Amino acid sequence: MSSLPQARRTTTLSAGAALIVLATALPSLATTTLTGTVNAQPSGSSVTATTTISASPAVRASLAGVCARDSAGGVADLPFATNVKIIPSGTIVTRTRTFAPGTYTYWSCAQVSGTWHRLSDTKTFVVPTPASSPTPTPPQPVAATLIDSNRLSLNAQSITTDTSSWTTFDSRVTLGITNDAAKVIDGDQAVRAWVITAGDVRAHLRTRPSIVPGGAYQVSSWLRPGQDGGTGSLGVAWYDAAGKWLSATAKAAALGSTGTATQIASQVVAPPQATSALVSVGLNGASAEDDFTFDRTYLGTALDPLGPPSAPIPTPTSLVNTMPTAITLPASTGAPNGWRRVLAEDFATDVAAPGFAAAYPAIGSYPDTWANSVRSSWYSGGKTVSVSHGVARARVSTDAAGRPRTETLVPKATQSQLYGRYLIRWRVPSALPGYKVAWLLWPNSEIWPRDGEIDFPEGSLESGRNIEGYVHHQGATVGSDQAAVTSQISTTGSDWHTTEIIWAAGLCQFVLDGRVIGTTTSRVPNTSMGWRIQTEGNLSGQPISAAVTGDIEIDWIAAYARS
Repeated sequence: MSSLPQARRTTTLSAGAALIVLATALPSLATTTLTGTVNAQPSGSSVTATTTISASPAVRASLAGVCARDSAGGVADLPFATNVKIIPSGTIVTRTRTFAPGTYTYWSCAQVSGTWHRLSDTKTFVVPTPASSPTPTPPQPVAATLIDSNRLSLNAQSITTDTSSWTTFDSRVTLGITNDAAKVIDGDQAVRAWVITAGDVRAHLRTRPSIVPGGAYQVSSWLRPGQDGGTGSLGVAWYDAAGKWLSATAKAAALGSTGTATQIASQVVAPPQATSALVSVGLNGASAEDDFTFDRTYLGTALDPLGPPSAPIPTPTSLVNTMPTAITLPASTGAPNGWRRVLAEDFATDVAAPGFAAAYPAIGSYPDTWANSVRSSWYSGGKTVSVSHGVARARVSTDAAGRPRTETLVPKATQSQLYGRYLIRWRVPSALPGYKVAWLLWPNSEIWPRDGEIDFPEGSLESGRNIEGYVHHQGATVGSDQAAVTSQISTTGSDWHTTEIIWAAGLCQFVLDGRVIGTTTSRVPNTSMGWRIQTEGNLSGQPISAAVTGDIEIDWIAAYARS
C-alpha cells in the first residue's frame, strides 16, 4: 500500500534476544535489524496512525505499534498489535483512538524479548479544541416518496440491494451488503456493517424524508448482532425547513444471541417546526472488528406494516446455510459484483484411506513422489485422507522410511481461474510442531515471484502460533515483496474456523470467521491461479520429530468465480 514519506529509524537486536523469540527460525549467530516508519492522521479528536515495521531476518514481537506521549510526558499509546510476526518486507499496523485536545509526540515502537525498541524518529500531531457549538451543519432536506402513505421508498425492495442509500457518520464503521443465509434477516439481502473502531457506531439514511410538523410516526428496524452481541440503537433526528437540527430521539434495546434478529420499534412525535427526519441504526459499545446486520427499516404513519421477518435466521451449521450460490463484494469496492459457485464439497460420503481419490474424483492431490521446497516433508498423494461423519481428515505423520508425510488437496474446478472467492471450514485439533499450513493461490504461469501468490490461511502448527495471511505482489522480483497480516486466532485448537480469500481486480481480502482481517489494493496478482490446500513441513529445514502425528480436519470447501 502507498503511504506518505515517513521518517525511518533502525535498531539492532542482539543474537541472544532474537533467539528468545525465534529459536527455530534464526541462525544462532544472527542479528536482527528492526526499522520503522510512522504517520498519524488526526480527524477531530480521533487519530489514526499507521506504522510499517521491518525486521531482517524476521522476528516476532510481543507488542508492536505506535507509542505516544502527551505534552506532560503522560503515556498515550495507541492500542498495540500483539504477537506480531515482523517480516523483512514490512508488517503494517494501523490503530485508531480518541485523544483529548493537545499536542502529542509519537513514534514507531515494538517490544521484542521483553525489551522495547524505538524504531522511528519522533513526530508530532495536534488534536484541536472542538468548536463551541457541537451541532454539525446538516445536509439540505431531500424529499422521499412515501408508498401507501406509510413507508419510505428507500425501504422498498431497492434498499436490500443498494447500500448507496445508507452512509455513516464517521470512519468507525464501513457498510456493505450480504445475502449470506447466516447473516440476512428475511431470506434476502441485507445491509451489513463492519466495525472498524470500538464504540457506539451508527449508519443513517442519506436522505431525509419530508414529514408533517407535529405528526405522530412509527419507526422500527430489525437488527442482528455479530459475534459479540450488544445493544442496538434506533434513532430519529428532526430538522426544520432551513435544514437546522432541532432535536433527536433514540431507543436502545438489548439484541438477542448471534443469529437472532431483534426488532427495535418506537412511536415518535415530530416537533412543531420539523419538516424532515433522519433515521439512524447502530450498535452501542461495539467491539472492534465486530459486525451487525440490519434490514426492514421503517418510518411511517401507521404501525409497522412490514411485520416480523417471514422466516427465522438460519444457523450456520451446514454448507447450505453458509454457502449461498451468489455472493457480493462489500460496497467499498464499487458496484456489487456477481459470483457463481464452481465448487461446493460437504464431504457427505464416508471413505477410509486410501480410497479418497476414488470417492472424491473432483479433488486431486500432490503426487506422493513430491517433496516440499526445502525437502522437510513429502506429500502422500491423497492416500492418507479419510472421511467420516461429514469431515475429511488429512493425516500428518512420519512414514516407515523416516520421512515426514503431509497432504495437499487440489480442487480441480479451481485450477485455472482469474479472480474468485475461496472458502474452507477447518480446524487442527492438536498442535503439530514442525508442520505448517500454507493454503494458497499459485500462478498458472509458474513464474514466481513475478506473478505473485496469495496465502491464507498460513501459519505454523506449533502451539501458540496464529493464523497469518500474505499477498505476494504482482511484478515482484523477490519473495519478500509482499503484504502481510497476522490475526489473534491460533492455528490449532478445538475451535472450528471459516477462512475466505476474496480476490478481485485490484483487491484482495482475507476473512476469518466472518470478519475481514486484512485488505490490500496494492499490486494484487492479476494472472490466473490455482487453489492448493497445502500442508507441509517447516521451511527452516529443522528435523521433525517422528512422534508428531495428527489430522488436519476439513468440514467443507467451496469456491466461486465471476458470473
